[in-house]
Amino acid sequence: MKVLKLKQFRILPLVALLLLAGCGGQAGRSADPPAPGLAPAALPTLPAPAELATRSTSGAFPRFCRADEYTPGKAQQVSIPVGDSGELNFSPDFPASGTGTGPAWAMYGLDLTGYLGLDQLYVTWTTPPPAADFYMGVANYGSNRWEWSQPGLGSPLSVDLDADHRSPSNIYHVIVLLTGTSDATLQWLRIGGNIPPIVTLDADPAGDTGPFLSTLTATAEDAEGEITKYEFDVEGTGSFVDNGIINETTHMYTAIGVVLPAVRVTDEQGAQSVANVRIGVGWLHSYGGPGYDAAASSATAPGNALFLTGIANSWGEGANEPALIAFDGAGNTLVEKTLGTVDGDQGMDIASNAFGAILISGSVYAGASDFNGFSAYLTPGGLIGWQKTWGTSGDEEVSVGCLDDAGNAYLATEYFNGVTAGFFLQKIDSTGTVQWQKSLSLPDNMSSPRIRLGPAGSLYIAAEVGKDPNPGHDVLLCRLDASQNLLWARRLAADEAFSLGNIHVGDETVYICGGLNVEVGPELGCMLLAVGHDGSLLFQRRLDMGGINSWYSATTNPLTDDILLVGGIENQDIADPTLCGVIGRYSPAGELQFVGAYNQSVTNNDFSGITSLSNGGFYVVGRCKDAVGSWYSPTYTEQTDNFAWNPVTPVVAADSLAVTGFTGVLNDNTVPAPTIDTGGGSSDIFVMRWFEP
Repeated sequence: MKVLKLKQFRILPLVALLLLAGCGGQAGRSADPPAPGLAPAALPTLPAPAELATRSTSGAFPRFCRADEYTPGKAQQVSIPVGDSGELNFSPDFPASGTGTGPAWAMYGLDLTGYLGLDQLYVTWTTPPPAADFYMGVANYGSNRWEWSQPGLGSPLSVDLDADHRSPSNIYHVIVLLTGTSDATLQWLRIGGNIPPIVTLDADPAGDTGPFLSTLTATAEDAEGEITKYEFDVEGTGSFVDNGIINETTHMYTAIGVVLPAVRVTDEQGAQSVANVRIGVGWLHSYGGPGYDAAASSATAPGNALFLTGIANSWGEGANEPALIAFDGAGNTLVEKTLGTVDGDQGMDIASNAFGAILISGSVYAGASDFNGFSAYLTPGGLIGWQKTWGTSGDEEVSVGCLDDAGNAYLATEYFNGVTAGFFLQKIDSTGTVQWQKSLSLPDNMSSPRIRLGPAGSLYIAAEVGKDPNPGHDVLLCRLDASQNLLWARRLAADEAFSLGNIHVGDETVYICGGLNVEVGPELGCMLLAVGHDGSLLFQRRLDMGGINSWYSATTNPLTDDILLVGGIENQDIADPTLCGVIGRYSPAGELQFVGAYNQSVTNNDFSGITSLSNGGFYVVGRCKDAVGSWYSPTYTEQTDNFAWNPVTPVVAADSLAVTGFTGVLNDNTVPAPTIDTGGGSSDIFVMRWFEP
C-alpha cells in the first residue's frame, strides 16, 4: 500500500494571522500550500493543545474513532446523519473569496496507550472532499501549537506519533478541516493497521445436569466494517465449523465435566478474533433405602471425589447412624458405609484434607434425652484411625470439626449443663492424642458451633448467642491464633433471631450464612455476612423469599471468587407448601447474580451442604425423595439491613473434658441394597454435581 508522507507547511503571513491566531503557537516548517484565504470573522475557535484533556469516545477501540465520535463542543458546520452509520457530514461555506459562514471542522482524540505499531493515520471518506479543500491539524504538545498540512486524500498517512504529539494522557489529537463549498462525508479515523474485531461468546444454559441442549450466541463488533464469517468449535477441540454470517448455534452436551466451546469471527479485512465460554455438564442422584436418609455436610477429596455424611436410617447397627458415602466426579459411588452404634447417632459435619483423610463429627445418644459429641478420623486409605466421644451430664451436645493436612483435627463441642451453654475446643492429632483442650464462653448462652481453619494456623469459631432474658439469637464470630489466644470477636446484633447455617473461610474474606427469623413464626430471610480477616464487617445481605427461607452452607468459586450458597425455602406454590432446595450466587462485592429453587412435588427437599472444586464446579448435598424434580426461579425481595457489628470478649480458658473411646462400627450399605434415583423410604440423600449457576 502506498504511504503518503504528511506534508507540513508554513502558511502565508495573512493565513498565519487568520488561522494560527485561533490555534495557538507558530507555523510549521515546510513548504507552503495554497492559501485558503480565511477571513478573521470566520476563523474557527480552536483550543491550544495544552488545553486539551482526553477524548470522549468509548474505549472499545482505543486507536479508532467513528466520524461522529468527535470531541464534544469541538466542531463547526457538521451534522450527523439519521441512523447509526457513525458517519459525519461536513458542510463548509468558505469559498476562495473568503466570504461565507466559515469552514467545517471537527476534532478527534485517539488513545495510543500501549500502541507500538507503525506511525500511520488512516482517514477514510464515504464522500471525499476536493483534495485542495482538506486541511489537517495535529496537536504538538512540545511546542503547544497545531501543525497544519494538506495531506491529500490517500491513506495511510505517515505521521509522527512521538511523545511531542501525545497528550499527558497519551491522546493523539487531530482536526479535520474543510474549506470551499463542497459537502463531504467522513467515515472514520484510525491509527495503524486493521483493528481485529471484538467478540464475546455466551451459552444458555452454561451449566446443568446432562445431557442438555445449549445455545451458543456470539456478539461481535468490527471498528471499520462488518463481520463476514462466524465459525464455531462447539466441543472446544480446535475444530471450527463455518456458520456463515449466522452468530448462533446449538449443541447437545452429554459428557460430564467442563467444556470450552469457542467462536472465531472474521472481518472484511481478514482479521480474526476468538472467544470462549465455559460450559459445565453435571449430574444429580438420589441415594436411599427403606428408612429416613438425608445428607448434612459434604467435603471433597483428591480426584474431585465427594464425601458426605448425615443420617442413615436404612443400614448399620440399628436406629440412626452417621452416613459415610463417596461419589466420584462422574457420579459413581466409591464408598457406601455407615459408622455408628445401636444407640442412635448422626453425622453433622464432615471435613477432609489434601491427602484424603476424613473427619466425621456429630452426636450420639447417651440415654435419658442426653446427647454426647463424637468424632471419627479415617485415614486416606479408609481405615478408622481413631474415634472418640465426650460429654457431660447435660443435654444437646454436638461436635463439629475441621482437619489440617498433617491430620490434626480441631473440634468444637457444644455443651449445656442445665444452667449455661458454651463450647469445648480440642486439638487431636492423627494418632488420637489430645494436644490441647479449651473452653469458650460468654455471659450469654452459645449454641450451634462452627469451626474452620484460617490463615497462619488460626481458628475461626462461629455460634448463635442468646439474648437472655429476651428471645432470639445474635451471631458470634471470633478468631483465635495458633496458640489459641483471642485475636478478636464480633457479635451481630440481629433483629429477633439469627439461625446460623455455616461459615466459609476464603483467602481474603470469611462468609457467614444463615437465616433471620422470629422466635415464633416464619423466618425473615436468607442472611449472608462478609467479614475481613481483621474482623471488619464488609457487607451484610438479606434475601427474603417468603415463609421459611435460610442459607445452610456457603463456599466460593476458585475461578471467580463468587459466593455460592445453598439452603431451603418454602415452596412458592401455595397448593404445595413443602420445602424446596435453593441455590444462590453473589459476586465478591455482594451483588446478587442468581437464585434458583429445586422443587419435588409434595415432598420436603432442601440443600444442606455445598463444596467447590478447582475447575469451578461444585457439589450440593441434602435430602430428597428421588431424582425427579424441576427448577424454577423463586420470587424474592432484597432487603437492606444495617445491624450493629459489636466487639465482644469471650473467655478462652484451659479446660478438661473427659474423652472416651467411641465404639462405632463401620458397615457396608449392602442389606438392603441402596436405591439409586427412584426413591427408597420417606427421605433419600440428595447429591448433585453442578457448575456455575
